[in-house]
Amino acid sequence: MLLPPILADLLSAHPAARQAAYACLAATLVLYALRRLVRNTAGHPTLTPVALPPHNPQTTKACTAPRAPGGVPYVGHVAEMLRSTPWDLMTAWTVEKGPLVKFTLFGRECLVVAEPEALRQIMNTRMSNFKKDLGFTYAPFLCLLGTGLVTSDGAFWRKQRSLVSAAFRIEILDDIPAISKKAAERFAAKVAAAGPGAAFDMIEEMRHLTLHVVGDAILSITPDESDRTFARMYLPIVTEGNKRTFNPLRTFWPDRTWWAHRSNIAKLNAYVLLLLLRCRRRPHALPLLRTHPPLPLLRAPPS
Repeated sequence: MLLPPILADLLSAHPAARQAAYACLAATLVLYALRRLVRNTAGHPTLTPVALPPHNPQTTKACTAPRAPGGVPYVGHVAEMLRSTPWDLMTAWTVEKGPLVKFTLFGRECLVVAEPEALRQIMNTRMSNFKKDLGFTYAPFLCLLGTGLVTSDGAFWRKQRSLVSAAFRIEILDDIPAISKKAAERFAAKVAAAGPGAAFDMIEEMRHLTLHVVGDAILSITPDESDRTFARMYLPIVTEGNKRTFNPLRTFWPDRTWWAHRSNIAKLNAYVLLLLLRCRRRPHALPLLRTHPPLPLLRAPPS
């Protein structure tokens, strides 16, 4: 990780300052380890990314799943995750070990699920038996997800689902194909204008295209406005969240990317607030909410 130039010069010129910095880093690591240890021993027999409650029929099957090769005590498979693409690594584990594979990240037991029937139970038929892991899996993205449908559980989830169902009109689904077609045509025109042999970062282009569709369908913002505002704040936050998932120390290291992440969150909050205020002034301007007045979109869970 890069240090600010002033701090780098200070540490190189003053050995005592360098020792103090290393001591602070060591203390941060110890506090992080203790926090994880307390969470893991507080009566929550969980597996991440799927948290399994006690006395669940799936618990035994999950606990008998084979363990991924490699790993060291407590730290687990962090080094393997950092050396390769995590999703490709997990796929290789399932090919070698089977559809259920356990691995460890900083003391947290994790479970790779690559079995359609198990996924159906987790996501559908037995969804109430499984809890969302806000302390680990979702933690890097809570600045985006908040306490909405994606992260809530139980009665609070059902309450939010009913509120959303009452406000959002189903007819918007009829508009999505046309909006998606226009976005695809714009991208095709961009490729054609670049000429033969031009290089494109397809992953980044698809992320922008997705935001174009979402922005048009839900927020009534143009593709140009989406690229100029929403994408510049939202996409870096998602990228940093993905990096923090497999390298949690990035959460505590105050380098330039850490400060940029905080700045992007603040800017995105201000931008979304501006959109909500615009929505309140002109509630029928947003296609998703034409039949109902806007509801408070950010709700705190019950205490």
